[in-house]
Amino acid sequence: MKEIIEIAELRKRFKLELDIMAEFFQTDNLKMAVLTPENSAKIFSHSNSDFEKTVKKINLSNDDYKQIISANDFQTKAILSKYLDDFSSELNFLKVKTGAYIYLIYFPLNKEIKTHNSAALKLFQKQIKAVLDDIYRQEEIRDNLSQKNLENQSLKKEKYITASALDSVPGNISILDKEGNIVYTNSSWEEFAYQNGAVAENTGVNENYLEVCKKSAEMGDLISARAYNGILSVLNNEQDNFSMDYPCHSPREKRWFRMHVSSFKGIGAYELMILHQNITKEIMAEKKSEEILNKLPAAILKFDSKKKLIYFNKKAMNLLDLNENNLGSRLKEIKIADQSSDDFLDKLDYAEVNNKRINFRIYISQNGFKQYFNNYLVPEFEDGQLKTITSIIPEEMISKNTNQKTEKQRNHYLQLFNNFPEALVLLDIDERIINVNKKFSQLFEYEIDELKNQKLDDLIVPADQKKNGRELSHQVLTGARVEEKVYRINSQGEKLELNLKAFPVLLQNNQIGIYAIYKNLNRD
Repeated sequence: MKEIIEIAELRKRFKLELDIMAEFFQTDNLKMAVLTPENSAKIFSHSNSDFEKTVKKINLSNDDYKQIISANDFQTKAILSKYLDDFSSELNFLKVKTGAYIYLIYFPLNKEIKTHNSAALKLFQKQIKAVLDDIYRQEEIRDNLSQKNLENQSLKKEKYITASALDSVPGNISILDKEGNIVYTNSSWEEFAYQNGAVAENTGVNENYLEVCKKSAEMGDLISARAYNGILSVLNNEQDNFSMDYPCHSPREKRWFRMHVSSFKGIGAYELMILHQNITKEIMAEKKSEEILNKLPAAILKFDSKKKLIYFNKKAMNLLDLNENNLGSRLKEIKIADQSSDDFLDKLDYAEVNNKRINFRIYISQNGFKQYFNNYLVPEFEDGQLKTITSIIPEEMISKNTNQKTEKQRNHYLQLFNNFPEALVLLDIDERIINVNKKFSQLFEYEIDELKNQKLDDLIVPADQKKNGRELSHQVLTGARVEEKVYRINSQGEKLELNLKAFPVLLQNNQIGIYAIYKNLNRD
């Protein structure tokens, strides 16, 4: 805080007090010294019309200011007499400390004037002290108000910056206080709440987000129940953050969102931040990936860095009869062929330690019958740390013995297939051609290589028979056998009248394809 003499509006008030004092003591030589903590002394003359101008400025020794604070009148006069001639002669003076400053008012002693006595000086000392204390108190209040104003301006600026930052986040944000009341939302929150129905209705500023979730949960909404428990756990400092993914479909599209709850110790009564982000593209990509993995001719199992099973496709589920409740027990059914010491987890450890792909034979026992398969383990590392291990089990079983017997059986099967007197075609469950025999190639006038992996109906079903073709395919794919007279076309577009027999191909009670037999009814 400044000394009084430097503040114009205060200087006038204080000058009035000095005027009264000078008149009372009948002196025109009243002076004032202001001592500062920096060990300097400024001298002002009351008789000077330009009162704010310093008459004299002196520098005190290092300890003089501190000594004068506690010194009595005699000691004070002795210290100042080293610097000011006035204090070497007889004079009256009073000393007042206010704030960080010492004010000394002094004037020459005139013994003929009766008002020059210690009692009058003490009264003026009290008066001057009261005036200075009041001035400093008022000035402190003004300083505090000024500081508050600066802080409020800074607070507004900080809030504006925070709001701008939150508005730029790609997501819908609300800030909650300790009670769960919404105290702030970013610009996209209201639109988000409007579009998301029961999950986010009535969630504007001053609404209690916790209560909305709680009421929906009590009505049986499981998503709201999860959200309520998650928010509460962060508010109660049971966990630092909480996330959950949830579907929020509209009549026009399927959508998924991710809700993230985290502590937000910001400006004001801010306690918690809730962020909702649209993750539909991410979910659709995952579903597409799962769809591809489900179509692969192999069982796929994925393990995390702790060898915990985190994913399996449909073929793995069917092969091992997996469900969410029996993962551990079913994995124990995977045995390593021709090895008694290692189990499946040992192989996972080996793949990690050696950081390489490995393959080995496994068998799975069902109803006393052992099914043998090849198994490939593929470890994936990130920054030198194991991320996942993928197990790939091709769905084609292998013989426990040598492949010689299997190959002989396969050749025998192919001979029977190719020499069958009617047209044969083998399809997968997507109705794509796996193989045809020579008779089929001759009947429809296609080369065998032209047909493989093609959609059968696209090649041989006439446009006016497409509906009938789909219905027949659906029947067989749902497990039925069909026999019916149909019309089909060859590669030249010529119509053929045929007898069709079709039936599902099963492996371990699971449909893996379709066999179809075509007999030409126009044949002589």
